Amino acid sequence: MALIDLFVSCVDEGEASTIRSALLEQRLIACGNTWPISSAYRWNDSVEQASEVMLLVKTTEDRRTEVVRVIDELHSYDLPAVSVVQVEAGSPEFERWVEESTKP
Repeated sequence: MALIDLFVSCVDEGEASTIRSALLEQRLIACGNTWPISSAYRWNDSVEQASEVMLLVKTTEDRRTEVVRVIDELHSYDLPAVSVVQVEAGSPEFERWVEESTKP
């Protein structure tokens, strides 16, 4: 089974925590990590800067659509930045843990 990591920039720790908790509760992710970031981006024809929180979640490819659906439902941004990274390899034990943790 293919593992993926999803990176999601959130408005603050509260929003990241709410999204992470919902995903964990629904068994859509195995775990989530957060850290503060400084962002600069173009929005509505102007350059914006913001302090945000990055949420990284670990899951499987087959849970991807549901994970993105929950993020879209709970996120406060009009256009949440969700980036998906395919995990090339991980330890067999870690891969099994992610798979077991995300079984419906």
